[in-house]
Amino acid sequence: MNQTIMLLITVGIVVLLAVLYKLIRSVMESGSAGNGENLFISPDDIYEQVRISIANGNHPVAQKLAKKYLKENPTHDRLRIILARSYYDTSALNEAIEHLEKLVKIFPDRLDLFLMLADSYKRTGQNNNSIDTYLQILETNPESVDILVPLAELYNSVNHKKSALNIYKRLLNLDIKEGEKLNYYYQIASIYKDLAEFENAIEYVNFALNVDKNNIRLLYLLKELYELTSNSEKEIEVMNRLLVLAPNDAYLQVDLVNLYYNSGQYDLALDIAIPALNTPNADIQVLQNIIANIYIKTNRIEEGIKVLEDIMKLYPESIRLTETLAYAYRLYGRYEESIQLYQKLIDWSDLKYAKVYKSQLSSVYCDWALFLYNNGNTEETFKKFEAALQCNPDNPDIYYGLGQVNFYSKNYNDAIRQMQKAIDLDAGNCEYYIFLADIFYETDNIYEAERMYKEAVFIEPENPICRAKLGMINVKHKDIQNALENLGVAVRVEPQNWDYLYNLALANELAGKADVAAELYNKVLVLCPEHKDAATNLKMLKNS
Repeated sequence: MNQTIMLLITVGIVVLLAVLYKLIRSVMESGSAGNGENLFISPDDIYEQVRISIANGNHPVAQKLAKKYLKENPTHDRLRIILARSYYDTSALNEAIEHLEKLVKIFPDRLDLFLMLADSYKRTGQNNNSIDTYLQILETNPESVDILVPLAELYNSVNHKKSALNIYKRLLNLDIKEGEKLNYYYQIASIYKDLAEFENAIEYVNFALNVDKNNIRLLYLLKELYELTSNSEKEIEVMNRLLVLAPNDAYLQVDLVNLYYNSGQYDLALDIAIPALNTPNADIQVLQNIIANIYIKTNRIEEGIKVLEDIMKLYPESIRLTETLAYAYRLYGRYEESIQLYQKLIDWSDLKYAKVYKSQLSSVYCDWALFLYNNGNTEETFKKFEAALQCNPDNPDIYYGLGQVNFYSKNYNDAIRQMQKAIDLDAGNCEYYIFLADIFYETDNIYEAERMYKEAVFIEPENPICRAKLGMINVKHKDIQNALENLGVAVRVEPQNWDYLYNLALANELAGKADVAAELYNKVLVLCPEHKDAATNLKMLKNS
């Protein structure tokens, strides 16, 4: 093998020396002769020498030789073709373009030359020239994959999305392998995603998945599309399919746990999160934080605190974990420890985040104040409210807390003033409107109470508390139709609340719907057998 290579090299050197000798002699003998008329090397000799040099990988020598000869003999087309290809193969694309632009005019039927020229334009960023070249040869080669694929890519890169779509759809109609078609389905779906036509994108991904149901690339795209369309149920379904194919994808596990958590499916979130702790490259901090948050959400606060305290031994300066533990301490009534952690967060943070943590610290003092008030320590209650004001005087929780203290102390005017201040600071909090409405209701200002409950319904149309209370006011005013509507919403949201059921029964009785009322009274008695008013009303209905 080595002997063969050495022989080829030797032959190449001999031929090269012969050619150089002829060139030197030609220059010496040609005198003033122009345009290479007296060159003694033949076109075939020069072509062969250039070809051998290229075959031996010696492109620079070949290119120099061919370029010199073409300067004297510009019509040697075969030599120009091999030179253009040499430039193309060595990525000297601008030089390749210079020769290819001449060659495609001489050989309008040479598809290979047009393809090299179009690709050279593309790779040098001359996208419009590349597109024009591909379109020129597409007319006579309408089913050429070598033309259609780069043309589609070019249209996509210059943001001609619709044109790219049309080309990819043409490719789907060709007789090509299914594996290649999967890529075109993917490209079509991706373009539809870029155009925000998500349903079309989902449709094409599903077409492709009918061919290859376990294609991970397509499934990840489908996951993204369902996320963009806020279809959590479908996104979860796709992610479970992906986890079967990629069980050690730590990022996927965290995403699925978050989805379950955000959709309130806490048991399913734990079923993924706890085993995921043992996955290679698992983000232990994130997973343990989610697990702790689930315990907190499900009123297993002590368990959540235990998880956080254990993991923080490994990550004592984790802001995420410190935030969650500070909040857990607050909920569990460990106010001093919560305050200490929020002080740490304030010290660690820049001005922007320090302001957020000060507001949260202010809320801890509010909770502590209410706890002290409920335990009869009025003096300390107001000290804690004062501390809350020092942390953040614009925290609406302070005024909500003061409103509660004044309400329970029967200082109704002060309570109303404090609640109006809370609403001024946070006009989107439904809870504030409900409590203010309760104060008005307690003081027999039914008009203002009704107005506040309606404000609450406007903010949270499905809130059962404000719907039920508004319905009771409707009953009092004999506004039966609105009473049925509001109490109906409350019962639909909380079907086991016997108080809501009882008031809805009353409204139906007033509406003359005795059968419906009787059925509702029976439901009340199932949930609360000792409910005397429901039993009495049911008996009266039966007797009538």
